[in-house]
Amino acid sequence: MKKDEMCMIQARVNADLKREAEEILDELGLSVTEAVKIFLKQVVIRGCIPFEIKIPELKEDTIISVRDKNGNCKLVKVENLK
Repeated sequence: MKKDEMCMIQARVNADLKREAEEILDELGLSVTEAVKIFLKQVVIRGCIPFEIKIPELKEDTIISVRDKNGNCKLVKVENLK
């Protein structure tokens, strides 16, 4: 492939996930396409995924942020997970 030759990447994602990500990216002045390009460039530069991927460990009495059915953020105390 020539250096400046472009190709297309397609991915299927949940509609709510796409919408929420677009809202945040819009506030940052980025499109989804620009964000994907930044991500891929960082993978090449670093030689790995540029952030930690793990399942968060929830402990007793953990405070988490959730969105209600109207999309508003609220804090919820999660108790007795062990």
